[in-house]
Amino acid sequence: SAWGARLLARENYKFEILVNFISKSIQEAEEDFIGFKESNPKKTIGQSKIYNVTNRFWNSLLAYSKVDSEKQISNISKKEMQILAGNLCEMKLQVEGKSTFKDEFVTAGGVDLKEINFKTMESKVVPNLFLAGEVLNIDAITGGFNFQACWSEAWLIAQELNMR
Repeated sequence: SAWGARLLARENYKFEILVNFISKSIQEAEEDFIGFKESNPKKTIGQSKIYNVTNRFWNSLLAYSKVDSEKQISNISKKEMQILAGNLCEMKLQVEGKSTFKDEFVTAGGVDLKEINFKTMESKVVPNLFLAGEVLNIDAITGGFNFQACWSEAWLIAQELNMR
């Protein structure tokens, strides 16, 4: 997450992503479509459960792909099938900005560790300023590390303040 956060910030939260909604190649999606089409020619495309997606998503994808959901599956052209398979397996989406909450759920960077006395968690730069948790430049690949670091740092701070 931290590496991703740095990358996204560098891009100013404007970039393109490629999404595969069904974890299959376009060719596999087309093969699934052809097989379903052969065994269910009378069904409408909107009522067809070809892929493991919700009906709501499927019908939104049909609209996005400009395929009439009332059209019988036997009447879906090869071009329409290719557009659907492409949008299912390689949809390009533009990302512009952060989420609705405008917050990230990861921190990266912070106060340089060279500026901290790790026996007391006191700043070497500003006397009587104690620092703990994500204000420090500490990252980890797996979850839980920041919690443990913060709790341990808080304990060190409490021990130091108790001694003063």
